[in-house]
Amino acid sequence: MKHIYTFFCLFLLSGVASADNVIVGAFGQKLGAVVDEKLEFVTDLNSGALRYKFKPDKLYPMFTYYSVHVTPVSKRIYLINMVGDIGVNRCKEELKILDVVLKQKYPTLHRSVDQETITFEESDKSRMIRTYCSGMLHLFYRDNALKKLILEEKASLVDKSNF
Repeated sequence: MKHIYTFFCLFLLSGVASADNVIVGAFGQKLGAVVDEKLEFVTDLNSGALRYKFKPDKLYPMFTYYSVHVTPVSKRIYLINMVGDIGVNRCKEELKILDVVLKQKYPTLHRSVDQETITFEESDKSRMIRTYCSGMLHLFYRDNALKKLILEEKASLVDKSNF
């Protein structure tokens, strides 16, 4: 019964999506949008990106941590990340549920499975969704073009007078 509840919760409450199978976002966050500065800033990442925590309006019970990663200058969301510390056995079961939900929500996206990692990609590989277990349940949505923008924006912050 818990699995049925979990399945319907994720399917109905997963957040932002488009009917034409374009990955837009999840849990109320949109890829490419400027981050809401009201979100709690967490840290600067080694990549140059910034991480903010958020709490979605509609929680999914298996996730305990929600964050967005943004570009350092324009502050555009390039990654939406959810993590749940639910144990290894439970994680494997939830991964199966997430796979079914994502296949139903995005039936035309390219899907690949590599051991315990499931990836859904748009045909041009510009955006992707990945879920996996690594002791914890992980799910993230990523805009690959914006991820590349991090390096350019980080370089723009360097004082070039010494070069």
